[in-house]
Amino acid sequence: MSFPRLKLQAEQPLRISRPKGVVVVLSKIFKYGSAAISGRSKSLRVLKALPVISLSLVLSLPAMAERFVSCHDGDTCRLEDGLRVRFSGIDTPEIGQPFSESARDAMIQLVVDQESTLVCEGWSYNRRVCSVFVNGQDVQRQLVEQGLAYDYTQYSGGKYQQAEQAAKQNQVGVWALPDGGVRPWDYRHQQRKHPVYRNDQGANQ
Repeated sequence: MSFPRLKLQAEQPLRISRPKGVVVVLSKIFKYGSAAISGRSKSLRVLKALPVISLSLVLSLPAMAERFVSCHDGDTCRLEDGLRVRFSGIDTPEIGQPFSESARDAMIQLVVDQESTLVCEGWSYNRRVCSVFVNGQDVQRQLVEQGLAYDYTQYSGGKYQQAEQAAKQNQVGVWALPDGGVRPWDYRHQQRKHPVYRNDQGANQ
């Protein structure tokens, strides 16, 4: 019996973490070309199922530990291997805004040189978007509670609203400013409309 020739097309690598800060780069499961999986043979049904089975195994792997070495601002930090991570569900003051340095310094205290667990969900501006936990604690929530990050409801679904309300009531961090200060997403919008010289690189979104 002869089989149709299989055309293999590799997708982009899938990053998966493992303990001790080692990042394993796995080649994402090969997917078969449409000509190969049009499937006239029963034997090909097994081949068609392999990518689904393999991807299920990958997605079932638990989140593992990584270690941050530096932070650009309050919601973007860098791992040992150079990968930049955008913390999910929060937005912190942009460089040049009040409390931007406080937010960055607080994040450094929370995650740099700490074993951090990452649960990642996508990419934004060449940064991996992840929820980060240290010693089982939600780092994003901790920064919101300190008044150094806003609940980014567009992406969090209001996950940190309660923490934000507590910070607002306590008037800590940005909530010591009138109405909580200019939101970073509004600040970025203003910068795009009226560009001025800035010596920092990249945006926070």
